[in-house]
Amino acid sequence: MIEIVYVLVGAALGAVAGYFVGSSRYKQGAGGDAAAELGARLAAAEAMANERLGQIASLKADIENRQLKHNEENALLLKLKPVETVLGEMQRKVADIEKQRADELAALQTSLKHQVDATEKLRGQTSALAKAMSNNQDRGKWGEIQLERIVEAAGMMNRVDFIVQSSTTDAAGIAIKPDMVVKLPGNRSIPVDSKVPFNAYLEAMSFDDMTNPEHVANRKRLLDKHVADLRGHVRTLGTKKYWEGFANAADYVVAFIPSENLLGAALEQDPSLGEFAISNNVVLATPMTLFATLQAVALTWQNTVDQEALNSVISLGKDLFARLKVVAEHANAVGKALHSAGEHYNKFVSSMERNLLTTARELNSKEQVQFGITAIPELRQIETQTNDFTKPELAIEETKLNDEPDGK
Repeated sequence: MIEIVYVLVGAALGAVAGYFVGSSRYKQGAGGDAAAELGARLAAAEAMANERLGQIASLKADIENRQLKHNEENALLLKLKPVETVLGEMQRKVADIEKQRADELAALQTSLKHQVDATEKLRGQTSALAKAMSNNQDRGKWGEIQLERIVEAAGMMNRVDFIVQSSTTDAAGIAIKPDMVVKLPGNRSIPVDSKVPFNAYLEAMSFDDMTNPEHVANRKRLLDKHVADLRGHVRTLGTKKYWEGFANAADYVVAFIPSENLLGAALEQDPSLGEFAISNNVVLATPMTLFATLQAVALTWQNTVDQEALNSVISLGKDLFARLKVVAEHANAVGKALHSAGEHYNKFVSSMERNLLTTARELNSKEQVQFGITAIPELRQIETQTNDFTKPELAIEETKLNDEPDGK
């Protein structure tokens, strides 16, 4: 591009110079004034040309600077190309994350709506349950049903490993009636009571707005009353002494609390409640702890039954061995009798062959006309002998059959 500019400028200067030279030749006849004017014009043209050359040089430098800057910018753009690619990828990922966030926000809003609906439904059910549980008879029945379900789930058979509503009397003759008595191996037992008070707890749960200071105060007051009711119930169970009405019973009673939250709320208000119960020979049990206890009892029963079965098998094995010994004695006696009979039979055969058959054959051979020829078969002795028992358990040494156990 610079070369083209130089060519154009040179052509323009050549045209100007040629014009002036031609004019000077045309006007040579005009004299010295024309020559002076031509010199002045040539000087002006040269000055103009120099000025234009300076402008061209400045333009060339400017163009070269711009070209260099353009090249540097292109090189920088080439270097920034990977960054542009990464930025584009990041932009796409940000768009995907934003879309995902919007979807999750919509899902969260839907979930929160369902949660609010479920909470309202649960609140209604809780209110209905609280009204139903306000009746002592219904509450007692609910506790008994909870007991039955837990006992069945733990594998304890009804009226075999536990007794529902057993009635007995204590040492003073006063009637006591626990809700359940768990029977343990060894004729031991554990009484269980499920009549726990929780009216205050149900009423406290109705104050569920923790942002309302009045609700918070009422809830705290009712939970304190719930703890006091449980302490009174524990004290009453301790004075009843259920264990005195059952033989070999454990010296404590299990207070069944049919909800984990009932005991959890009380322990949160008063952590010493458990120690207070133990000091009164009362064990607080929720459905989970009672279930674990009953499963342990069921396993103990199973181990006891297995041990009894094993002991029975061992006893039968010993009895079978004793009877087998008696049978072996009889078998030995039979073997000895058979051996003796074989020996006597062989003696009989020898005697018969020697004393009877020899003479009979001689007589038959001499009197064939009268007796005919009669073949008398040859008698064979018994060669097979009876075997005695060789095992030490069955080897009998002259045992008398009359010494066998009665009924064997």
